Amino acid sequence: MDKTIFQIIHDEDISTLYQPIVNLITGETMGYEALSRGPEWSQFFSPLALIEEADRHGLNYEIEYLFRKKAINNVQGLKSNQRLFINVNPKILKLDRIQKGETRRMLVKKGMNPTNIVLELTERSMISDYNAFNDILNYYKEQDYKIAIDDVGAGYSGLRTIRETQPHFIKIDMELIRNIDQDTIKEAMIKAFLNFSITTNIRIIAEGIETENELTKLIEMGVHYGQGYFLQRPQKKLNNIRSDVIDLIKSKNTSAKDMHLFKDAKDMIGPLVNPTSFALSHISCDDIKKKFDYNDFEGLTIIDDKNKPLGIVMRENLLSILSSRYGLSLYTKKKISHIMDIDFLMVDYHTTISEVSTKAMSRDKSKLYDIIVVTRQGEYYGTLSINSLLQHLITHETQIAKELNPLTRLPGNIIINRVLNDIILYNPSCATVYLDFDSFKPYNDIYGFESGDQFIKRVSEIIVRTIKNELPYNSFIGHIGGDDFIFILETSKEKALEICQEIIDKFEASKARFFSKEDFEKGYITAFDRDGIMRNHSLTTLSISGIYNNLDRFKTVEELSKHMTTLKKEAKSIEGNAIVIT
Repeated sequence: MDKTIFQIIHDEDISTLYQPIVNLITGETMGYEALSRGPEWSQFFSPLALIEEADRHGLNYEIEYLFRKKAINNVQGLKSNQRLFINVNPKILKLDRIQKGETRRMLVKKGMNPTNIVLELTERSMISDYNAFNDILNYYKEQDYKIAIDDVGAGYSGLRTIRETQPHFIKIDMELIRNIDQDTIKEAMIKAFLNFSITTNIRIIAEGIETENELTKLIEMGVHYGQGYFLQRPQKKLNNIRSDVIDLIKSKNTSAKDMHLFKDAKDMIGPLVNPTSFALSHISCDDIKKKFDYNDFEGLTIIDDKNKPLGIVMRENLLSILSSRYGLSLYTKKKISHIMDIDFLMVDYHTTISEVSTKAMSRDKSKLYDIIVVTRQGEYYGTLSINSLLQHLITHETQIAKELNPLTRLPGNIIINRVLNDIILYNPSCATVYLDFDSFKPYNDIYGFESGDQFIKRVSEIIVRTIKNELPYNSFIGHIGGDDFIFILETSKEKALEICQEIIDKFEASKARFFSKEDFEKGYITAFDRDGIMRNHSLTTLSISGIYNNLDRFKTVEELSKHMTTLKKEAKSIEGNAIVIT
């Protein structure tokens, strides 16, 4: 006979499973979500059935308290830089009989502290009074608990909840993740959340990853963390995900580095960083203080023995802790890992300077001047102070403005040559494509250069929109000058041809607006040719020419350009719009 809800609570007959939440750049486990279950093989094995039965008998608090107690007591082997996500019903936090400080007492017994805990607000009930609820949340935030919103994109977990609660993490509902590799609407929604995360410094966790294709798409998009059966099913112990899955994540990130080929090095944060001092997590607080005494570091990155960043220690924070009433006696001999800040800003070497500055300046005021940790291929690379970042940002924006084409604001020849050098060096599978206009001089002569500039801008918009919609990360677009463009597409030859044809189709669909009704209906304009002879000229068309793969046959950009000139002539010899990719 199944136990009643009263017997389950009395006997504490609850088990806990733990599912990893994985860093989608490094493959490392950032934390675990604790998932509660009732007695096995009973009608209350499902947590939802258990909660509904408890709710029916007014035992909401008792069952939630038991879930939390079991989640903390059963956890074994949680690292100091990992987090335990515990589900919390928002309605429970408002109950008068809730015992404040009870969670902290549980943590102390386990040798843990609130920095390891994320309170994951589930959507089982709507929050009706945000002012009162935020007072409760702030109580937990002030104790260094982190907050996550669960099931964003479904049910009550909407934009207002995010805005009002200002969580540290938002977990995207699995229905938005399902088949995201095949659904452009879902992809657009996740991109919106990612853009939002940049300005708010909220981390995104994708729930319910069940296929390799879903994982690959999320990595390409830059989603921070993932969770789901494909990574690992819930288990009774804190197990790392399988090594083959870690290798897969790393390989997908390695293949995603192709986007770095299409960035100017001056756009990246990495080249601005000098490798700086760090400390291992087992070093004592006293030894760290001595490092600060003899050096002018603003802060230090704390790493493990595999060169992975675990946290940071700022000079002023350490001195403040040690100078407190019992600070010296409590912390002098303790490992620095006991007081390091694990909630710090960490970015990849290839992250753009502007993105880093946005993230840095959107931090909490108390962390605004903390050092920024920079990694490369998942390992510690160096740090950057906020002062240095702002100085570089001013110089960077000025320099970038000089290197963009003034008409289209696309990368100009300096950046184009750098990218072509990288393409020749790394030889990825890609199409290097040139595009220019046919019969454009007569157009300028008849309609004027101002109209000609508007024509060029319109075509550049078509090129950018078409390519970035298909290959948002694996492409580069540059404006050589005048009516000459270049784009590099890291994809199959067939896909490259499809994209080129789509550009031509969109160009033809919009061309009428640039000609008078009379000229467009005639299909030609009358103007002087280059020899000064008045004749009829076909309406402007596009010639697209390119080369696919085997770029290592060229030693220099000049050699590649000479070969492309031959292909351009071949494309221009074809009447009308033409595509020639060899």
